[in-house]
Parts: sequence; structure tokens; C-alpha cells
Amino acid sequence: FWNIVENLLYNVRNKMEGIIIMKIPKYAHNKQIGNIAADTLKSILQKFAIVNPHDESIDLGIDMRGQIVENEIPQEQFFNIQCKGTDEADITSSTLYLTIQIKVSTINYWNQQNEVTFLFLVDNSTQNCYWCNPLEQIESRIDEIQEQDKVNIRVPIENCINKQTLKLPSNFINDINIEVEQDILDEIAVSFKGLNEFQINQILNLAYQNGGYID
Repeated sequence: FWNIVENLLYNVRNKMEGIIIMKIPKYAHNKQIGNIAADTLKSILQKFAIVNPHDESIDLGIDMRGQIVENEIPQEQFFNIQCKGTDEADITSSTLYLTIQIKVSTINYWNQQNEVTFLFLVDNSTQNCYWCNPLEQIESRIDEIQEQDKVNIRVPIENCINKQTLKLPSNFINDINIEVEQDILDEIAVSFKGLNEFQINQILNLAYQNGGYID
């Protein structure tokens, strides 16, 4: 009996030595986290916006571009999206914000864009999507941070959307719209007589997104 077993093992070893083990690319855990987060965020935002993912082969710090939709009509309100994911966000009863490290080169790229870039952190365990407008936090320090490799960005946990969200937060929409002082609006109103403030803001947003500027 043992002779038979030894012969079988010998034959198996000989066959195993002749097998070539193929190398297959790994689907890394971090990549899985990112893909799940991006899919979750896109599915939530698509209730309020047209969301177009960017080519993954060109990773400059913007994952998607959105356009606000109201009453089934696309608006002249565009925004960029950078999506980060985590298996489970470390949130306790005392947590006010989550911190993400972002490369300064990415910050500079966001600063070049005509549209605002929102930074999202998606908790894959809860499907909560926390967001912020990162340039608001560091726009006064752009020159100072150039000597650094990365900066910390705080994402308030009160800025949260999920599948139960029925309407985008007003501060989200306000960050998309450019701010125009009332005296400028008054001057423009003279030139665009008959238009209301909303219509004027829409024109200004369109001009800004097309690369124009306001003195």
C-alpha cells in the first residue's frame, strides 16, 4: 500500500514540476475601495446631476464632472469631483471632520479649473458621502504651500449626502455659483435691463465657465 502511495506522490511531483504558474494582475484592495466608492457616489449624484467619469488613464486629480439638473432640465452649473473611498470612516460622537492628505500638485490643478472641484470621501460601509470645497480652506495659502508635498484637507461630517438625500445642500449649490457683489449686479442689471438677478447670475456663470472674467 505504501509503495503505491509513494509512486502516486512521485508522479504528482513530477507533473507539478512541469506546470508553469501564470502571473495574473492583482485587483488590489485599494483599487476595489476606490471603485466601490466612485460607483456609490455617482449613483447618488445622478439623482441631481449629469455625471460623466473622466478617463481613468489620465489621473490628474479629477475623477468626474457634473452638471446640475433641475426639473429634468440641465443647468449652466458645472462642477468637478475628486472621489476618495474608505472601507469604514473613523467617526465617533465627537468627530467634527475627517482629514484627507492631498498633493499640492493636485491642489494647483484644481486651482486652474474654471469650475469648482469638490472633494468627496465615501464611507463604503454606510454609503455616506462626505464632501467639501477644498480650495476654500487653502486659497489664502496657495503660495505658502508650494514648498510642501501634501496638505491636510478637512471634510466636515455635517456635509453629507447619501441615498436618502432628496435635495443637494444649499451650500453645495452656492459653491458652484460664482459670487458677485450687489453693486456689480446693479451695474450689470442696467446693461441687461429686464433680466432678474437669477438670469444675470446664470449669464455670469456661463461666461465664467467659458473662461471669461469679471473686473
